Parts: sequence; structure tokens; C-alpha cells
Amino acid sequence: MHHPWPFVVVAMAASAPDCGDDVLPELAQALSSCSTAAFGKPDVWNPFFTLVTELRKPESFVLADFCSNGLPGCADLVALSSNRSFDCSCWLYKATAINVYQDIPLLCPSMHPTRTLQLFTRNDKLVTVQGQALVASPRLTAFNQSFTFDMATHHIESNELCGHYCIEATPASPSTSHTLAITLTLAPCDNVNSNQQWQVQPYLNRVRHLNVLNACLSADPFATNYAIRVEPCESAFPAKQYFTTSAPYDDGCPTAEYDVDYPGFDLESRVLEQPSACCLSCNWHPTCRAYAWADGVCYFKSAFNTSSHAVPKPGVVSGAVTKCSTWSEAYDIVGMDVGSVKSPTKERCCDVCQATPTCRAMSWSNFQGGTCWLKSGYGDYQPAEGVWSAFVID
Repeated sequence: MHHPWPFVVVAMAASAPDCGDDVLPELAQALSSCSTAAFGKPDVWNPFFTLVTELRKPESFVLADFCSNGLPGCADLVALSSNRSFDCSCWLYKATAINVYQDIPLLCPSMHPTRTLQLFTRNDKLVTVQGQALVASPRLTAFNQSFTFDMATHHIESNELCGHYCIEATPASPSTSHTLAITLTLAPCDNVNSNQQWQVQPYLNRVRHLNVLNACLSADPFATNYAIRVEPCESAFPAKQYFTTSAPYDDGCPTAEYDVDYPGFDLESRVLEQPSACCLSCNWHPTCRAYAWADGVCYFKSAFNTSSHAVPKPGVVSGAVTKCSTWSEAYDIVGMDVGSVKSPTKERCCDVCQATPTCRAMSWSNFQGGTCWLKSGYGDYQPAEGVWSAFVID
């Protein structure tokens, strides 16, 4: 891999002087240009400090772009690193400073060769491989697919296929239309194939092709086939081009149901960007026991309408919040039954109970693949091997 600077190690001076007024304006301009290129938007908190923080992370996507010359706006900063006049400390935030002359040459040699990557859509689905195609799939409790991002080549390699297969975008040739005609597939990884190079932009929440002009990954949250395509990047950053590397918040939020709605029991609605944020907000709400999220709007519910059939609705994410006590092993709640339902796990049993208005406690066993007995209260317990019991926390 070629770098615009030699692989040298410069020993940090015991104390470098603070940068003076003779160099600060030029340094500030270089940092500003580089941070704009790195983040693609102006509203990043303390952009100079954030830029330096990202460049000092060996696994940072910003560092990968910086070291592969994928950020043209950083050329001035690189040039300053060979100028002895900039062997000085520029203070950015509290005790954080950068010495461009000493620090910049050390960044790329410290970069990690690869990093694990998972991509999540706006409705919290996970980018996965099915055959030779990419699709947005519901997340699983036990296992979720991942990729390996090569920091030097910008390849995104599947960790699920036998052999080395990378995401490839091949433009149609010749193109006779004004639309972006690109085939997206998994192909054998090839270090010299420019169609396999991608730029992950976490601050814009999108994945852009490094060489095909203005091409971004896209997944329509309202489509029924869950296919991921390549479409022209849109400056408005629509929901279909939203891809984040941050896993959705799961604490207190059990596995959600995708593309399904449970009508009724609505309390209120709030604008929230992702289903995981909707679940978290419901968890904090005093009377919210379930939720439905659709296109950036979160609907709080006092219960799941389990008496009705689920209504298929592409793009809708529904779920209950976990507000149950610690499970007591080998104990059953005597009597007080209000019904029973199939439940593969005791956690799902908790979801059903706390979303059922008349249920205040529950017992669960693996009888017939998992059965949940809903209870109106939690009076007497009796020993029962293989049975777990808990109650709803108000």
C-alpha cells in the first residue's frame, strides 16, 4: 500500500512549543478542510478534536480513508506534516493537542489491517448474505452475520461464505440511460478490482462506492423482498440509504417483530429515528408496554392486541419491552391462570405477559416446545422441576 509519507517513526519531543500565530491560521485551514472531507457535514461536535480522535483510532474508517488518499481535502494537512515549522503543539480540547509534524507520519503505520463490520438499516435490520446477494434480514438472538473490512483495500468481505468473497458493484456497460445501472453481488476478492472498493461513512450513516461516481448502498425499508441495491447517493440522506455500524440498543428490548403491526392500545406517538430508540423510550415510559415503529415515528401502546391477528405491514417494527422480575428457577405459581400460549423462550413469555392487560405474573417450561402460563397474580409458589416463574414490574 502506498502512503504519501515514508514509514518513519518520529520520537515525540519531551515538550514541543505551542503553535504561534505565524502557523495557526494555515494549520486551522488544513484541519478544517480535512474534517469537512472526513465527516461530510458541518454539524460535527468540535470537528478538529473529533477528526484527530478518529485519526488516532487504529480501526477507524476515517483513518482508512485518510491513509488511502480517499479524503482529498486532507492533502494540505499531509503536506504540513513535512514542514518543520509545524513541529509545535496545537491544543484542541482540554488536554488534547496535535503536533502535525510529529503525529501525522505515525498514523498510517499504526492502522489495523482489518476490522469486523456489521451494517444495520434504519429499521434495525442487518445486512446479510443470501446466496450471492445482499439482503436486509431481521436480527437474530443467537447469531448475526458479519463482514471483514480491509482497511487498506477497502474490501468488504463476507465472513459466512466458504472462500474469500467480497461485495462487488459492476456498472452496466455500455450505459445508455441516465439511471445508475449497477449489479451488486458477492464475487471472489480481487485486490486490483476497483469495483470491490467501498467507503464506510459512519458520520453520514451511509456506504458509498469508492470508484463508481455517486453510488451508494440502498435498502428500501418498505420493500417486501429486502434486497439491497446500489442507487445514486442522495444529498437528503433518505431512510433507504441509511446504514449504521452501531448495533441497535438491546437492553430491555427483546427480539422485535419486523414488517408486522398489532393495531390498537395506542397511547401516544413520538418522532424517533430507529426502532431501538422507540423501544428504549417505551421502556422509560410509565404506562408503555409495547410499541410499533414506522418511518421514524414511534407509537407507544399500553398492551399488545394479542386477541387479533398480526397485520403484515412492510417497514413496521413491533415489540414489547421487558419489565419482568428475575426468574425463579424450579418454582411454579399456584393457580391464578388466565391463559396459556406457545412461547419458545421464557423471555418471550415475559413479553406476552406484560403486553396482556390481565397478566401480572407468569410461569414457563419447555412443555411442547415451550409453554407460557399467564397469571393474574403471584400468590403462592410451589417447587416444580423445569418450571420458571416471574412477575411483571410496574
